[in-house]
Amino acid sequence: MYNPKFLPAIDSVEIVDLRHLNANRVSDYMDIASNAPYQRLDGDSAQLFANAWRSLCSGMAARCHIPPIGFRFISDGAIVLEASVCWRCNNAYGIQNGNSISFEFDSECDSAQQLLASAKQVMGMQDINDG
Repeated sequence: MYNPKFLPAIDSVEIVDLRHLNANRVSDYMDIASNAPYQRLDGDSAQLFANAWRSLCSGMAARCHIPPIGFRFISDGAIVLEASVCWRCNNAYGIQNGNSISFEFDSECDSAQQLLASAKQVMGMQDINDG
C-alpha cells in the first residue's frame, strides 16, 4: 500500500482537471489525462502542495472514484508520482516509478481540505463537485 508521506523531493506540481474524463477503470484517470487542462506550480507553491500531500491522514475508502483533480509531482523534469484523487470516496489511484499505487485517506482532515482548496483556487474551480 502506498503512503503519501514518502513522496520524494519535488520541483513542481501540475494540478490536472479530470472532471470531463471517463476512465474505464479507476486507475486509468491519469493515463488518459495527458491532454487534460492543468496548471503548473513551481517553488514555494509546489512545496506547499507536496507538504499537504505528505500530510494526508489515513482513512477508509468508499467504492466510487469520481476525481475532479489529479496531481503530477515533478523532479528534475520527470514525473515522480501522478495520481487522481477523489474527496467523496477518500481514495487516490496513480503511478509512481512505473508502479500502480492506491491509498485511502481522510478527506475531512486539515491537510486534505487544504490540498483540495488550494487546487480549486489554482484551477479556478471554486464551484466544482468534490468528486
